[in-house]
Amino acid sequence: MFKKPIYFLVIPYLLLQSCSIFESKSKDTYSYEFVENSKLEINQLDGSYMKYGLISEGSNTVFIYRFEQAQDDDIADDEYVEYIRFQISPELQIFSLIDNDLVEANAVLSKACFCGFGNDEEKNVDPYGSIEGEKLSDDTWDINIDVTFYGDEKRTINTIFKLKSQ
Repeated sequence: MFKKPIYFLVIPYLLLQSCSIFESKSKDTYSYEFVENSKLEINQLDGSYMKYGLISEGSNTVFIYRFEQAQDDDIADDEYVEYIRFQISPELQIFSLIDNDLVEANAVLSKACFCGFGNDEEKNVDPYGSIEGEKLSDDTWDINIDVTFYGDEKRTINTIFKLKSQ
């Protein structure tokens, strides 16, 4: 006599719980780091306006912003990651990079996705805007990025960058 009401309560509860198991729990992720004793080189693929920053051993401080879009489990090949990288001299405690200074600092926006970046001359242009920073401690910088890349892709970031752990 008591078994039927319990089944009517337990079975719907279990069905609701099982549905939540299959929901995607991923969220957009961001990281703000810098590495010391490094250098940043800019490469560009043939037939594309998109540039890529390669970090190797050197004598500069390189800053790395990384954004990874949450993946939708129902869509194949929807992965999207973007990076903003730039470098400064390690002696600086405070800096302001404006327009042409961005080119000298190798400021670059790079994207990794299943998307095309054809050879569009209107987008194959130098970044403009500003990046400002102040060193707060040996492992912390306050960075403000307000830069337009590729002619029309504006990024504004105001946050703390931390020394990347090795």
